[in-house]
Amino acid sequence: MANNEIYRIGRVSDMDIQISDTSVSRVHAELIVTHQGAYHLTDCNSTNGSRVARDGAWVKIRQEFVSATESLSLGDYQTTVQQLIAMVDRGNRDSNAGVG
Repeated sequence: MANNEIYRIGRVSDMDIQISDTSVSRVHAELIVTHQGAYHLTDCNSTNGSRVARDGAWVKIRQEFVSATESLSLGDYQTTVQQLIAMVDRGNRDSNAGVG
């Protein structure tokens, strides 16, 4: 059985996915890609929280399975799992992949 892939998301340079937006905490969230291909997002007690767009509203989350295309908000920074994974492929830097 393959292992899960774990990506740490935040503002500091040693994160797997670095987002330079000031509303994103230094250590903001963790994204786990399970060996079955599911995505699990955990907020790491960030200052401005993590949210997912569901039924036309932003829902604050602590731990949640999310789809690759659902809109996510990390602080004020809006993105998707697909965009976050693409940032890893580019070498982890935010090059305005999100909307925020």
